[in-house]
This record gives sequence, structure tokens and C-alpha cells, in this order.
Amino acid sequence: MRELCTKREKVLFWVKEKRKTMKEKDYSKYDYPACIVACTCSNHPNKIYTERSAKTKIDRYQKTILIEKLLSLGEYGEETEKEDSRIGYCAEQRVAATVLKDYSDLSISDLKFSKAVRPRTAKIIPYCQNCKSIFPQLNHE
Repeated sequence: MRELCTKREKVLFWVKEKRKTMKEKDYSKYDYPACIVACTCSNHPNKIYTERSAKTKIDRYQKTILIEKLLSLGEYGEETEKEDSRIGYCAEQRVAATVLKDYSDLSISDLKFSKAVRPRTAKIIPYCQNCKSIFPQLNHE
């Protein structure tokens, strides 16, 4: 349980640091990403990754199980039938891609995620249906 608290603290620390470095007149709340998430894996619990949602594509040429799952939902950048979030843009998908790139021996079920946080409000937000279908462990949180 402490591990999850640490990941959430790291995410909230990112939000606070971002706010400190920007002058109020130079930004609006929409300059923050829509969502940020931290992730670790069972084999390497001391290594914590963070990522934000973005409109840039994940490297689709990575040979990972994540890419296969993403493409099973549809093409990159498409909205799915489940909801209006786009495939490959979510922070959960992006952080998982980074972890799986570094540790190719892992499976998707080895990943542990923090709660998703919206930096604009510093509130916890629910995971999207796309991410829940890719990462079954998110259905239990």
C-alpha cells in the first residue's frame, strides 16, 4: 500500500513543481496535461515511471504486447466506441509503453498504476474504458 502512496505523491509533486515554475500570467490551466499517472512493476518495485497524456503517438514499432492490445482497439488517434478518449493518448498507455520498452520480459499484468490525477485540478479521475480493457488490473481499483 505504501508503494501506491509513493507513486501518487510523485505525481502530485510533479503538479506542484510545474505550478511553481510557471508564472501565473504565462499559463492557463489548460497548459497542464489532462492526466498524469505513475507506474511500477512487480519485478522492479523501486523504479517508478511517470507519464502524462499527450497527443503524440507511442512508438508503434515497439514489439510489445501493449502495441498489439492498442491496435486491437483500433488505429492510433481514433476515438473508440466505448468513449471519446483516443487510442494511444492516455497517460496509462504511455507509461506502460515506457516500462515495457525497458523491461521486455514483463507482461501487462505485472504493471501497477497509481490513481490517475488531473493536474489542472489535482483531483483523482477514473480510468477510461480503453485503459480498463487493456489493463485488467485497473478494473479492481
